[in-house]
Amino acid sequence: MNAGRNDPCPCGSGLKHKQCCAGKAAWHQRPTVTAALVALFLVGSLVLAGVVIPGADPAAAGARGEAPPGKVWSEEHGHWHDAP
Repeated sequence: MNAGRNDPCPCGSGLKHKQCCAGKAAWHQRPTVTAALVALFLVGSLVLAGVVIPGADPAAAGARGEAPPGKVWSEEHGHWHDAP
């Protein structure tokens, strides 16, 4: 049920709807909340992409570079092992 502009506000304040709650947006419709949710989604996506996409990790096959001291690369497992 939607209150008209001149009807009493359904929140019980005793004011007309147009002077009370008519101009208030729901929390999820506020621009700052929407922007924060979008930013959180983008950051989460970048973190997930860095973890899931092979090649994003410098130790991954093809981008492994020089061996760290005391380590050898295992083609079978796709990561560094302690040198024997």
